Amino acid sequence: WPGPLTLVAPAAAAVPEAVTASSGFVGVRMPRHPTALALLEAAAVPVAAPSANRFGHVSPTRPEHVMHDLGEHPILVLTPDERVPDERRGAAEEAAAPPLCCAVGIESTVLKLDASAGELVLLRRGGVSEAELQRWLDANPCDFALRRQRTHTDTAAEAAGVSEAALAPPSLGEDEAAGKEQNQNENGGMVAPGMLLTHYSPDLPAYLTSSSASSGAMAAGGGSAAAATFPTSSAVVLDFGGRLARLSAAAAAYRDLSPAGDAAEASTRVFEALRWAEQQGASGGRVVLLPNLTATDGDTAARSDESVPALADRLFRAASGQTAHLSVGDTDVVVDARQS
Repeated sequence: WPGPLTLVAPAAAAVPEAVTASSGFVGVRMPRHPTALALLEAAAVPVAAPSANRFGHVSPTRPEHVMHDLGEHPILVLTPDERVPDERRGAAEEAAAPPLCCAVGIESTVLKLDASAGELVLLRRGGVSEAELQRWLDANPCDFALRRQRTHTDTAAEAAGVSEAALAPPSLGEDEAAGKEQNQNENGGMVAPGMLLTHYSPDLPAYLTSSSASSGAMAAGGGSAAAATFPTSSAVVLDFGGRLARLSAAAAAYRDLSPAGDAAEASTRVFEALRWAEQQGASGGRVVLLPNLTATDGDTAARSDESVPALADRLFRAASGQTAHLSVGDTDVVVDARQS
């Protein structure tokens, strides 16, 4: 701290239920952004800060995103006084860049403190990677061990034949109860944010797709009667590392989150890009295709990138875990309607 890390612990009796969502737990974090730190210093009390977006919609990373979702309500938006510097931008691009509220892009990592078990339970991947957490614990021995709770993306990765263990530190434990979600307390209250399967979703239907045309591909007009097809010309494609670059000319719109395949860079752009993608409905976009990072397709560089699991989680939830395949020749997007 300060930084993108939230610690969840049992709430004291003085904490209102409106803050704990009747879960009995409270999440605490200290942001790094100077404007947020100035607000906390001026308030001189703990500040309850729910997400500044419509429930389930794409997270905001710019002031205009907040106003788009919540502008009908009597709210004020604090904007940063200065641009967040980004060494990846050139001088001219840096000068023209609008002020940003979020330098990391995706939300914080969420850890639950379980004193009785002596564990730090990783509930949500985020701006601090599992590997970074493990390195800190190794350098600062304490009575807590790090354990990664199974998530929807773990299940999807296993179905794709990819072990998420390859993306985590070797010493990181995992909840072995298949399909067991422990993000709720025994009374049903949600302990951590961002844990629902459908989350961060654009207003256009979104689907994960692999970079391989042969993966589940079927001839246009063929296959199961339960399959729905959309012409590729109606697809808005968000790419990663050029995996879907072959669709750039045919798609309704195309953007690569990181042409270099840098997951940290892509994480700073993913939410803004998802909001951009939904706006393409006005110019013929009907579906959004997302790169499927739960299946790394033998990409050893992606598997070694510590930021990939958190990015994969956001993309998976933006698509509600649903997948699409490309027809032979990439002329159509094929969706199994039974997923809906």
